[in-house]
Amino acid sequence: MLLYAQSGISVIFPFIINLKMVQEISKNSALLVDGTSIPISRLYYSAVKDKVNNLIP
Repeated sequence: MLLYAQSGISVIFPFIINLKMVQEISKNSALLVDGTSIPISRLYYSAVKDKVNNLIP
């Protein structure tokens, strides 16, 4: 089950990230603007990528 919010998304249990704080994503992690690296599961990668890309103007 994917958890969506206006500006957040579940990337792997137990993490939910604020999409506005994502600096970069790779196949297995999201790098936040503060330098924190959060793992992204293969199950969630496509949804995270789509959501992050939709935020870019």
